[in-house]
Amino acid sequence: MMRLPLTMTLAALKEHEALNPQMPQFAHRMTALTYADFTDTVYVQLEAFMRDLERDRNYYQGASENLLNSSVARHFRALGYTADFDKNNGGHADITIQFADYEWIGEGKVVDSVNNSYLTKGYDQLIYRYGLGKPKANQAAVLIYSFGPDTPKVVSKWSEHLNQANAVNAGYAEGLYSPLANQGFTIECVHSHVGGGKLFIRSVGFQLYWNPTDAAKARQAGA
Repeated sequence: MMRLPLTMTLAALKEHEALNPQMPQFAHRMTALTYADFTDTVYVQLEAFMRDLERDRNYYQGASENLLNSSVARHFRALGYTADFDKNNGGHADITIQFADYEWIGEGKVVDSVNNSYLTKGYDQLIYRYGLGKPKANQAAVLIYSFGPDTPKVVSKWSEHLNQANAVNAGYAEGLYSPLANQGFTIECVHSHVGGGKLFIRSVGFQLYWNPTDAAKARQAGA
């Protein structure tokens, strides 16, 4: 385990945090001078949560959306954010994370296969109920808790669906792309908010499928 000096500057601590995203991003959060700084740190911490959840996926089989979404909020509260599950925000948003006057919201959906209609419900809740196009509150995410095989296929089909929907309704989901760092598991797009401004939405696939062949063989042997 890496041991940090007893005294160090915030700048030095930020360097350590950048090298090890598993560390609580305290320095990054406390020195967030812009909304982009805030949301970048939120996504680093969300990815750390996702890795922990994926490692423990065998314990989460059958978990409800409420359990998963409240666990995300609890994770961020433990890191020092104001983070709420099911908070009223133009409706009951699954996850609301705040720091100073910055805000990010998330809507989590459990799927076990391609299910664009269900993911659309979450996306539409973000764009029509909870989300704003205003600065300091214009980033959000659909968290796709994928308990079936082939999470990249789920995300790819979802991307195709958003692209088709945008062709019919311009501004619904523009500029779709997948960041190289999470190719196949994450897509981003921009929604032209009816109230004005833009809402930047990330869809994040959690790979939670767990069905080991040795367990299946053991079940068959016991049948």
